[in-house]
Amino acid sequence: MMTLSDFQEHLSRKAPLKQSSRKYVDGQEQQLRKWAASLPTQTEAQQVGQIEQVLNELTTADLDDKLRLKLLMIVSCASDRLITSLHKHYHYELGALSKAQLIYVAQVKSLYYSTILAYDSIIQRKSLILNEQKTPSTGRGWKRFLSLAKTSPPILAAAIYQSLAVYQKLLSEQNISYQSSPSHLWVAFNELYDLACQINVAHTDLSMQVVAKQARSIHDLYVQICLCSLLNVRAMRRSNMLLLQRLLPLWATYVYATIEPQTETRIFVDLQSGNPPDYLTASSAINPYEEHHRCLFIEIGPLLTYLQQRKQALVDSNNAAIEYQLVNKVLMAMNHRYVERTMAISTKYHSKQRATVISGFNNIHYKVAGAQSLRHLIAVKELADEQLPRYDTQPKKDGLQGKLEVEVVDSTDISSQLRALHLLSSEDLIASLLKTADETKGQRSGLSKAGISDVDTDSSNTLDTAPPPLSLMSLFLLDYPHNDSKYKWSMGMVRWLNLDNKPIEVEWQVLGHGLTACALRLDIRDHRGQSFMPAFMVAGDKDLQTEFTIIVPSYHFQSNDKVMLRLNDKQKTLCLQQCLINSEEFSQYKVIQI
Repeated sequence: MMTLSDFQEHLSRKAPLKQSSRKYVDGQEQQLRKWAASLPTQTEAQQVGQIEQVLNELTTADLDDKLRLKLLMIVSCASDRLITSLHKHYHYELGALSKAQLIYVAQVKSLYYSTILAYDSIIQRKSLILNEQKTPSTGRGWKRFLSLAKTSPPILAAAIYQSLAVYQKLLSEQNISYQSSPSHLWVAFNELYDLACQINVAHTDLSMQVVAKQARSIHDLYVQICLCSLLNVRAMRRSNMLLLQRLLPLWATYVYATIEPQTETRIFVDLQSGNPPDYLTASSAINPYEEHHRCLFIEIGPLLTYLQQRKQALVDSNNAAIEYQLVNKVLMAMNHRYVERTMAISTKYHSKQRATVISGFNNIHYKVAGAQSLRHLIAVKELADEQLPRYDTQPKKDGLQGKLEVEVVDSTDISSQLRALHLLSSEDLIASLLKTADETKGQRSGLSKAGISDVDTDSSNTLDTAPPPLSLMSLFLLDYPHNDSKYKWSMGMVRWLNLDNKPIEVEWQVLGHGLTACALRLDIRDHRGQSFMPAFMVAGDKDLQTEFTIIVPSYHFQSNDKVMLRLNDKQKTLCLQQCLINSEEFSQYKVIQI
């Protein structure tokens, strides 16, 4: 298998691929098709080895590049079939990937690396030929010496498209593994797109030359890649990522991207850098509107309009709940990050304090209820059988789950509903313990540096592939164990995750400080039943300018429902009004008393 370091060495030409004996490639298309058809009879590992061997032969063989492209398409189809099979081993994993699953990930990446090298060899050759026809070469590398071309070389355009498509798949692989994108990925994205622009093929319809499943042109494909970055995909669960992959081609058609800005958008890509799309602020590295910068400007307004319309259509049809939740989540995150954009942590926040975050609706309910389960909280002995809770909120014997150590960044503006906190990783906590141990004079801490180091090393590989403990629109309770303020805790919802920051930075919305755990049931008879569900009363807050609301689990209640609120043996009839937030995990309603 090819590793990332091997791939980068070959790509930089420090270690060119050795010309291998022609075992599979003899220039005959029919022979290669027979090989591809027989491939599924072998084990997955054997298929990986053979496909990489064929790709190596195609990269180094003395063939006409038009024929090479045709043969590469055959091998790529076989590779895609195998990769689809390999994906089944880990795409639906809920937690961190195991060592066995990481082997499958490595096999998939190795296939992508080998495929990219094959297409890159075509790009190198055709770029040199094109440049020699235009101007003398003055440097190394296809990006440096290409001048603007008035023709549209079809083979070079097809190779750029295919290379960009494989890089896009490599990016998806990084996301599904919850690993940050290596800098070389965005260097490649930007250089390939810039190259296509220079030779005037970025907008050429290539659907007749390549298998264009995702996009018709290089430009359309690049816009999809940029949109994937803007959507903060790694802050989603794997199930949402897989759905997004299917929706991305359609969504990208509503994103307008141009070299010459058509609006006053602040979203741009510096094509001369290895950076993903960025939002222009006072601290940005460049001003993209200055003439000497070569940038692509991105307008997402039409996409947000489409998503809002799609969200309403899904509500009206009362169908496709999974797509609705994804659209709802994306709308919230993109409006927060690129439209409202009020977070300025370096200037609005001044001090930090340690606290604990508890995630998971039932875990939060148990904590706020004073370590009482739902059944104890509402005196179930007095209830009819049909009103008994279907489940309890008491955690399992192994203790309260979803508990995280965080660093809260205090706000100077108590009226702001938007705040920030830092998730402290195991490395952060270990560093803190080591510091404490160092400061302890002549005392045994009971936890040696060596022991801490060993634990960290053993777990690091799988922890790196785990979903973040909080995701977009996650509900959580911020518990201040040693807080001097008037609030014991705060309930919040994640608006944005800065996963590339160390520690991870969470931008969140305060839902309220005055919390009471209670239960809620329907006071009408329909198919949803009358069982009591865990709920929270959230007191109105003068500083936050919020009203009294009720928070309940999603999918059981809806606006205009007549409900019964219960705490201990006391009950009150309410009517749910406007739904303020509707996520996969919870819904927040305004209420009136009947």
